[in-house]
Amino acid sequence: MRLTLRNTFDQPHTIHPHGIISVAQRMDGLDEVLPGQSFIYEFVATEAGTFAYHCHFQTNLHLNMGMYGALIVEPADSKARVWKSEHTLILDDWDSRQDPNNPVHRPKANYFLVNGKAAPLIPDLQIPPGDVSLLRMINMGYTQHSMHLHGVTFLVMAKDGHDLPQPYEADTLLIAPGERYDLLVKGRDGRFVFHDHTGPHATNDGVYPGAFTSWSTAARRWTSTAGRTHRRPRPVTITGLLLAPACRFWMTGTHRSCAQRASNSVREKCV
Repeated sequence: MRLTLRNTFDQPHTIHPHGIISVAQRMDGLDEVLPGQSFIYEFVATEAGTFAYHCHFQTNLHLNMGMYGALIVEPADSKARVWKSEHTLILDDWDSRQDPNNPVHRPKANYFLVNGKAAPLIPDLQIPPGDVSLLRMINMGYTQHSMHLHGVTFLVMAKDGHDLPQPYEADTLLIAPGERYDLLVKGRDGRFVFHDHTGPHATNDGVYPGAFTSWSTAARRWTSTAGRTHRRPRPVTITGLLLAPACRFWMTGTHRSCAQRASNSVREKCV
């Protein structure tokens, strides 16, 4: 992968490929790129998975200002995908009262974001009944989150870009700052909430509901061509969209997917 950073801002910046271990030290994003300068980052992707990138200059401030994004490495073998769709969810906690010009930064988060948005601005994820979707969970904030999904369970397939030797089923995921998880979710009828089970994280500036909360409603009604009224199953509702551009590229080598590593008995729970 080759990535060019052109610093047009008035402060130094860097790009750190978070979780990528095949980089040379010079490419790890710790050397400052000064205003007006450019730098080309290069590395070879050796493992498929969910990673991230972020500025590593004054990280306590710049990360809180949203200088981050998803970095996705796709497997070389397209048959490794056992899901029909995928969604990347970047979790963050934000202090809206911060001053970007103040070098002293002691953030006290009052908003909790998914892809840069708090409820009710977080769009729904549409997962049709019976379809399997991959959720790429990335925590780029400073706070640990306990993400709980109503109505269905998920299969935790990978952590920090590495396939788990024994995937496991759960309905709550504890994700610390910097961690990434890959989850498989199978859609069903209904509309269900996916939220942080840490109480204050479900608020906007202390007001409930907000933040990571997405509310469930009844299935929509629709009328068939025969004039009969039915309940039409709605997809599972979660939260989606990207805050920052996602770097997505493909490996040229071989890779065993987490689904291939999972035992048949575990895999059948999701597919």
